Amino acid sequence: MNVFCLLRALQDCIIAGMMPLSLPSRQRQDRQAVTWRQPDVFIGALPLEKTDPLESVPFVLVQALDGYEEEGEGLHIVQVAFRLAVQDAEPEAAENHLHNLLSLVRQSVMRARAGGALDGRFLMRPDERRRLWYWRRPDEQFPPFAEAYALTNWAMKGIE
Repeated sequence: MNVFCLLRALQDCIIAGMMPLSLPSRQRQDRQAVTWRQPDVFIGALPLEKTDPLESVPFVLVQALDGYEEEGEGLHIVQVAFRLAVQDAEPEAAENHLHNLLSLVRQSVMRARAGGALDGRFLMRPDERRRLWYWRRPDEQFPPFAEAYALTNWAMKGIE
């Protein structure tokens, strides 16, 4: 089993769960004009053409952070991070957007876990503190942006 298959399955689940959400975005040419759109969902890193933070936000970035083979069970364990960023000129509104996005991503992943959208190939596992979904905010937040990340652990078949 390939880690990228897990990342793609998670990306698909998140995109499907984004339907009701529209968040503010700005373009470099006219910073004052606000457009509303669904967040982009990327795997690994932001695309090279999205290097301008104003144009790339809002987004969800799905990344494999690390992994290892578990002895005895033949399982490969992968830690997956979901990095989220939103923006709004009003800090309180940015906070609200961030928690709406975080909630939708969490619901999408948990629904996929429970509903079999991952075809039984990937199993979500708690971390050493028994947490299935752990989220956190970075210390530095630069207005108009608000950011958070969530961590999950997944098991899949290793070497067969």
